[in-house]
Amino acid sequence: MNPLRLFVDDDALGEVDIRRCKAELAAGVQGPLGLARLVLAAARIDTRPSVGLIGVPGIEADINGVDARLVYDQLDDLDFPRHGAAALLDSFVASRRLGASTSYRRDGIEATGAHGIGEHTLRARARWARVSGNDSDVKDAVSVGGFPDLSGYQEGQFSGTRVGFVQLGRFKRVRARYLYLGRP
Repeated sequence: MNPLRLFVDDDALGEVDIRRCKAELAAGVQGPLGLARLVLAAARIDTRPSVGLIGVPGIEADINGVDARLVYDQLDDLDFPRHGAAALLDSFVASRRLGASTSYRRDGIEATGAHGIGEHTLRARARWARVSGNDSDVKDAVSVGGFPDLSGYQEGQFSGTRVGFVQLGRFKRVRARYLYLGRP
């Protein structure tokens, strides 16, 4: 079960518990530059308000579809890269033909580049994502907020059908090997 907080400005309005049962049939290749993956997914989602949000109905839905992912990863470290670049392209299409309750599409692109100079690291990161569909009750959203996605905000504080941002940062490694100071 994953809780999801809902916000209005900086105030948490309430929390929704999300239960997801999922089965996947996946095929892919992985190599020295990254990976490519295609997944046929069948999922059942059940949401219930757990904190606040009295009178808001829960949602039960089948989210069946196809997920395609391409990853290029040449970063030297996942959390605090000092050198390299990475890119992710991800697309999920939920389809009534596959038994989904509604048809929609979720697309996302993310890119990161890092360059270390002595104890300093310059990092650039961009992210764009959207959810689109003909149905007004699309059962998915994209969100941003929390570390490292707009660190000054709470985890998932901004959610909706579109997200886009560019982030530039400078970090300095101090004394210990894995202790960094900086501003994303």
